Amino acid sequence: MEGTFLNRLYDAIRKEPFRRKIVLAPSLSVGQSWLMRICRGIGPVMNVEVQTVQSFVKRHVQFSLYKQGVSFISEQRSFWILHRVMEQMVAEPDTYISMAQMKPGIVMSVHQAIMDLRHAGVKAEELRDDHFLSREKGRYVRKVLSAYERLLEQRNWTDFPGLLAVYNG
Repeated sequence: MEGTFLNRLYDAIRKEPFRRKIVLAPSLSVGQSWLMRICRGIGPVMNVEVQTVQSFVKRHVQFSLYKQGVSFISEQRSFWILHRVMEQMVAEPDTYISMAQMKPGIVMSVHQAIMDLRHAGVKAEELRDDHFLSREKGRYVRKVLSAYERLLEQRNWTDFPGLLAVYNG
């Protein structure tokens, strides 16, 4: 199967050898690996650049972000921002996640949930507690998402889902 994929990629690249091409890959290293395997096993290619979806979108909205005074934050940085938000919420009475529960796995799960909501274009004000199996969880997710959105807005930051909004808009 993969040989077939690499053969089709080679054929597509070779159709117009002098035209610049972009190969979208899950990571830069995977894309570079594809190109190296094509060159070793099938034949040479030229004028090919490897990008990820994130780097492609970021490159296309970079000037718009600059004009708006907005800075891009990486997924790792958004994780630590959400970690900080969750730590601050521990002080609230009847919080859904206590300090004892603030383990990396829990924070990763909340981060993934928040990023999934943002990728889907869901804003905190659109969430209702009864969207969740547990109302307490729904209230917590809504508060975390709301605090995260406020922080991004206050600091003129955007994450990848925010880039998509700029790219589509």
